[in-house]
Amino acid sequence: MSTAARILAVVSVILFSTAGVLLAGPSVAEDALPHGRALTDASRPLATLSASTLPPLPSEFSQSRVLDEARMAGQRLQVWQVSGLMSAERALARVASSWQGLPDARVLEHRHGSWLVLSRLSSGRLEILQLRAGALRTEGFLSVWGGAPTSGQPPIARLIPQGFRSGSLLQTTEGARRVWSTSAEVDEPIASARQRLDRHLRALDFVPSVLSDEVGDASIVRYVARDRALTVLARGAGPLTQFVLTLSETQP
Repeated sequence: MSTAARILAVVSVILFSTAGVLLAGPSVAEDALPHGRALTDASRPLATLSASTLPPLPSEFSQSRVLDEARMAGQRLQVWQVSGLMSAERALARVASSWQGLPDARVLEHRHGSWLVLSRLSSGRLEILQLRAGALRTEGFLSVWGGAPTSGQPPIARLIPQGFRSGSLLQTTEGARRVWSTSAEVDEPIASARQRLDRHLRALDFVPSVLSDEVGDASIVRYVARDRALTVLARGAGPLTQFVLTLSETQP
């Protein structure tokens, strides 16, 4: 799985669950999310926030961009990895204090598993700071999601057979390559599900490049088709099979 896909797996669940609550209004946070707390009034109008403005972090924290100009569900996604010596609780409280000073934004604080999460929605742009305690430092991610939706169907969408359920889509650019990652699942045992996906890919001129690899309880098959490369990770759970597909294409 690519680095971008691994980051997507960490941030997407929190991103989408939080977006749903904030779009509905943070007054329902206590019911929709465990340990949810609305920090601002949802009835106030949203304000325009400059795309170049990043949520402030305490000076004890460092940040490095790990996803730039990516696309997820048709929206622009940027992600920074952050870490610092301050506790997650203190860091989140300090950022929350500054966000509460912006009366036209919707702000929500909640827990998601081991993550402490602070979210802000303003003018269709969602910012999420998620922190947790690491071995020596507090660590986490700062995600900024929003912008004009992309039009047209991504090429990886054609690779999902009919009857499979598609999940989140991530699009990134890595040097001269464009990379798309998506998940899919089907109510079918892994052997027959892999055969059905393999037949579908071969009909689209993809052929296996190497034999299957095993990584834990998952298998990996790599396919090629002209200037495109595809990695398929499959994991079976009884009658359900889950896939992660990563397609890369060299730009002219």
